[in-house]
Amino acid sequence: MINKYEIQAVKVASAALSKIENRLLELVYLKTIAKGKSISVTEEVRIESSEYQIHFGCSKEVAWDELKESTNMLFERAICFTQLSPTGNTEVVKSRWVGQVGFSSDRTYVVLLFAPLIANTSKAQIFYTTTKTIEKI
Repeated sequence: MINKYEIQAVKVASAALSKIENRLLELVYLKTIAKGKSISVTEEVRIESSEYQIHFGCSKEVAWDELKESTNMLFERAICFTQLSPTGNTEVVKSRWVGQVGFSSDRTYVVLLFAPLIANTSKAQIFYTTTKTIEKI
C-alpha cells in the first residue's frame, strides 16, 4: 500500500530527472501504463533503441547512447523520504528507481526492472508527473 510520503517523494524525485531520463520514462509509460498495463517488480520493461530513435527523431547512435546513459543514470538515482512508523517513530526510507538493468550486446535494447516503490506508485503519480515535465522541455 502506498502512502502520501511515498507519492510526494516520487513527485519530488521526478522533478530532478534529466531530459534523457524523462525520455526513457516516457517510453516506459507508452509501453505500459498508456496501454493499460502495470509496471511490475517481477517483469522487465524492454525499450528498443529503434523506438527511442523514432519517437525522439534522432540518429541510431544518439538513440543508443542516450538510452544506455539514461538507463545507467536511473539505476544510480535514489529516492529518500521520511515517514511515520506504526509506533510513531520517524523513519528515513531510501529506494532506487530501478533494481536491475540490462543492455543488449548488439546495442538494440535495454531492460529495466523497477523497484517496488516506483512500481507501486507508478499509476498514482510518477508517470503523470514525468510526462508533464516532458511537455515543458
